Amino acid sequence: MEERWTVWDKLIAHMRYLKVGRLIPRGGVLCDVGCGPDARFLRTLLCSRLIARGYGFDRKVGKESEGDLIISPLELGSDTFPLADESVDCVTMLAVLEHLSKPMAVLQEVFRILKPGGRVILTTPSPCSKPLLEFLAFRLRMISDEEIKDHKHYFSETEIRQMLVDVGFTNIVYRRFQLGLNQLVSAVKPIAR
Repeated sequence: MEERWTVWDKLIAHMRYLKVGRLIPRGGVLCDVGCGPDARFLRTLLCSRLIARGYGFDRKVGKESEGDLIISPLELGSDTFPLADESVDCVTMLAVLEHLSKPMAVLQEVFRILKPGGRVILTTPSPCSKPLLEFLAFRLRMISDEEIKDHKHYFSETEIRQMLVDVGFTNIVYRRFQLGLNQLVSAVKPIAR
């Protein structure tokens, strides 16, 4: 049964990657916050030569460095990212926001490491997805119940927009996908504050 969860979880992640991949600025430095234990999205972008360098942070990874890829363990919201101010072109947070105890602290760190004109791209389940995700995880056992149990909050569009504005982001673009069950948001760090 566990293998089936993995297949469904991977399929959902793959669909998310396809949606977000089109928005990644080409040839830049990308930081994937909450990259997951295998940093699959980051590795795919590097192998495809869509980005020049990649950093991945997650509490479930070990320290790893290979060429233009650096992966490091990090407790999101508690630790600062081990990157210099204004050092990356793009930050992705794919299905991460809902797991954070301190989302504003993480978004402030994202803002700090982004270059002026840099972009954050995040996905998070919409509030209407909660009953379905819980049914799929706890009743049908099709997706990881551990992941769903770890969801701290299902953010509304209004909440996401307000957090991004409060941190200092502009040019916020909001979309729903996967029949409205997921949210895709991008925002830009202004060139001059």
